[in-house]
Amino acid sequence: MEGLMGICNGYSLLIGMTSYRLVNGCLQQTRLTQAYAIVMNILTIGFLPWIYVNSVRGIMLVSWMPRLLFLTPYVISLFNYLVLVYTLVLRFKRDSMLVDLQNLSRQLNRKMSKSGVQIKPKLRRLLYLKSFIFAYLCLISFALVLDIDSGMRILEAVIINVEYSIRNAITYSYFASFWQVSIGFDYVNHELEKLACSEYGTRKYAQKIRGLWDLHSLLSRMSHRINRIFSLQMLVTRMDYMAFAIIFGYVGMLFINEEASVARLLAASIYFLRSADFFLNDYICEVTAQYQCQQKHTLTEGNISEELSVYLIYESCMRLDLKVCGLFSVNVNQWLGMAGFINGQSILIFQFYLASSDGLRIS
Repeated sequence: MEGLMGICNGYSLLIGMTSYRLVNGCLQQTRLTQAYAIVMNILTIGFLPWIYVNSVRGIMLVSWMPRLLFLTPYVISLFNYLVLVYTLVLRFKRDSMLVDLQNLSRQLNRKMSKSGVQIKPKLRRLLYLKSFIFAYLCLISFALVLDIDSGMRILEAVIINVEYSIRNAITYSYFASFWQVSIGFDYVNHELEKLACSEYGTRKYAQKIRGLWDLHSLLSRMSHRINRIFSLQMLVTRMDYMAFAIIFGYVGMLFINEEASVARLLAASIYFLRSADFFLNDYICEVTAQYQCQQKHTLTEGNISEELSVYLIYESCMRLDLKVCGLFSVNVNQWLGMAGFINGQSILIFQFYLASSDGLRIS
């Protein structure tokens, strides 16, 4: 797991999203990495507006772009640029949180190793799937650069793909942060189940309860801190994804009867994998909330100690409700509602296209 997280951290450093590198399980920052990140940020922020203008002009020339949506590419490009600037400006605050989370994760790994607790296979599969999607989306975007001959166009493609990779890296960092917290909550639940079978009333038992209580409280505060730092970024990134999915869904309907080609298959894979990417973001938040306040029926059967009773009262009052900018809760139901909205809007645009085409007219 550490190797996988280290690769993703190294890629984030390469594109300038962070100035920290993972060394022996610790996040370290040097003057060289600081300077490199600042130079990458300046180049990306400085060149991107001009590149966006050129790319939007090219998009507006294609025949399938509805005339009613002539402002949409400009709005999406402006949105993406503002998200990028906000993400890079917030880099220092986000890096500080990730350093604290990494230190907490190291402490947790030592406790899990000492207790013989393993990461659940479900959580492992989620991390593998998320990492695969992240790697695939970044590789596909950079593979497009290989088809470009002009040196100036290669520079444009590299910068715009760096911006695209930063957006993907943000969602991955958001997922990985809550993934590490969910491991901590799962460890607390596992240790509480072990305490139910041990003799209570001893000093060691009381110390164990207090230690798990402190860890649970620390993980809960870290969850709120992660949500607070990423909240606005995830809100804007979600809106960007919705605009992308609506347009891609509409374009997919236009070419659904066309012969399959490599370009269309790649476009379809990007569409479905980005949808799965956002599903995993919402799903890991739901899993974290479930682990944070998991039902403990076995602990409440029979006689329980006073310390454990007080802890269970505390836990029942500390339910984790993760919201994006305080607007809506993050869970699977929210993602399903968003998917339904996206499909409805894609169909609506397709109907406008049919009504305005030469073959079909509204009577």
